[in-house]
Amino acid sequence: MRANIGAFGGDASNVTLFGQSGGGGKISALLAMPAGKGLFQKAIIQSGSDPRVRTFEESMAARATVLANAGLAPADIIKLRDMPLDALIALFAKSGILSFGPVVEGKLLPTHPADPVASSVSEDVALMVGHTRDEATAVLAADPGWLATDDAKLTAMAAMLMGPANAAEGVALYRTRAIEEKPPHLLASIMTDKMFAHTAQVLATRKADQRAPVYFYRVDWRTPVAGGILRSPHGVEISFVFGNVGRAGEMTGTGTSQQHMSDLMQRSWGAFARTGNPNVAGLPHWPRYDRVRRATLIFDDTPSVVVDPDATIRRFWDRASGLSSEAK
Repeated sequence: MRANIGAFGGDASNVTLFGQSGGGGKISALLAMPAGKGLFQKAIIQSGSDPRVRTFEESMAARATVLANAGLAPADIIKLRDMPLDALIALFAKSGILSFGPVVEGKLLPTHPADPVASSVSEDVALMVGHTRDEATAVLAADPGWLATDDAKLTAMAAMLMGPANAAEGVALYRTRAIEEKPPHLLASIMTDKMFAHTAQVLATRKADQRAPVYFYRVDWRTPVAGGILRSPHGVEISFVFGNVGRAGEMTGTGTSQQHMSDLMQRSWGAFARTGNPNVAGLPHWPRYDRVRRATLIFDDTPSVVVDPDATIRRFWDRASGLSSEAK
């Protein structure tokens, strides 16, 4: 990358890496990889924050599951190379696709990205990190029964996501936050915070304890597609950042609002890549994130900055997940 970036008009001494979803998870891991130290100066993680990755033991357990499902002994692992692609995809899906990812193995990745603290490897790397408000609607919409979610299903799913001991308290907190909300979107909010929002808050807080700046955002802009049921789903910001809303009508629709969001986000991402500061005209002043104020830029038609949004929910997930966004 550094050897060739000049050919594309880039500056090898001023590199920004960014990724969304699984790409964000990869950026998280790179923040803790000694081999990458000094190769990039800034990073952006969109809806894929991983303060903690897999342990060696978890990786070996995942391998054992794959081999068992394939009917192979450990000595025969090389035979996976001979499996047809469709069979291999089905095998890994059956084995749990989220079981796979970077592993703390002691050399290439000696520590978790930010557990119990942020890796010192990237202490000088500026970070922008965030998520969309309704990430999980994009996942749940694939379930034909999602919109029929009732209280019983909500309770059962909450127990799976939060743990049985936390479910009653958790559901009550979400109902209190949005008293008119129905079970389908309450479930989406719970899943969003479990999988995306809280991990981003943890990583951002721990990274902000270092000297490089951290900026935190949330996308609240709602897409009108599918009758509006998706709200602010996983991936809704991608076409805004890349400036191709005209090709993303099935996700965002098209219009002046979409172009406005694209203009704001492209300019902000670009400013951060150039200078490490995402503040641009059209946005309110976006302060650095810290564990005291937790200033969060809300991307919407009228952007705003909110101090520690949904603090009660954040503290609940600190307890329920075992990953604290407060304790040093």
